[in-house]
Amino acid sequence: YRSLEKWLPRLKFLLKTSLASLLMIAVAYFPFWNGFASFSIGRRMKMFTTSIPAVIYQLLRPRLGFSESARLVSLGALGLLAVFIVYKTFRVKVQLPSFDFPQTAFSILAFYLMVTCLWFQQWYSLWLIGLAPLLPGRSRRLALLFGFWVLSKQFVFGPLIVPVMSHQPKTEIWLEPLLTLSILGVPWLYTLFNLQLPRRMKAIRHAA
Repeated sequence: YRSLEKWLPRLKFLLKTSLASLLMIAVAYFPFWNGFASFSIGRRMKMFTTSIPAVIYQLLRPRLGFSESARLVSLGALGLLAVFIVYKTFRVKVQLPSFDFPQTAFSILAFYLMVTCLWFQQWYSLWLIGLAPLLPGRSRRLALLFGFWVLSKQFVFGPLIVPVMSHQPKTEIWLEPLLTLSILGVPWLYTLFNLQLPRRMKAIRHAA
C-alpha cells in the first residue's frame, strides 16, 4: 500500500485485499455456519475467564450487576484494542513486507491475548506460533514461551485451582485473579523484560 503513490491504485489494492480476506474467512468458517446468529457477539461479550477483563468483571459485578459489568468491560477492552491497533498500524512509517508486517500482526495478536481477550483458552496461542517462523528471535521466543506456558491451564493450574476455589463464596472471588496470574504471569514478565532490555542497553552504551 505504501509503495503505491496514487490514490486510485491504493483503493484498488484495498478492495482486492479486502475481498481476498473475506473469501478466506468465508471458506474457513463455512463448516461452522449457524445462520445470521454466527455474526452475533452478544453471547461472547458475556464470556470471561483467565484474563485481565475477567478480573475486572469479577470486581465490578457485585456493584453493577452481571449485564452492566459485562457490557462495560467488553466495550472497554474492545476500545483499548482498537487504540492499540491504530497505534501499531501508523507507528511504522515505512514497512518492509518481509519483516514489519508480520511483526505488527504479532504485536497486535500478543496484546489481544495478554491484555484485552475476554475468554482466554490455551489453544489461542497457535495464532502466535503460526507467525513465529517469520519473526525475529525475541518475538519468536515469546511465541514459543507463551505457547508452552499457557498449556499449564489445562494440565496444572486449572485442575489445581478451579475445583478448590470455585462454588465457594469465600474463595470464588479470588479464582480469576489467581488463574490469570498463574497462566499469563510468566508471559507478562517476559514481555516487560524485553521492553526494558533495549532501554537498559541504550543507557549502558551512553554511559560507556
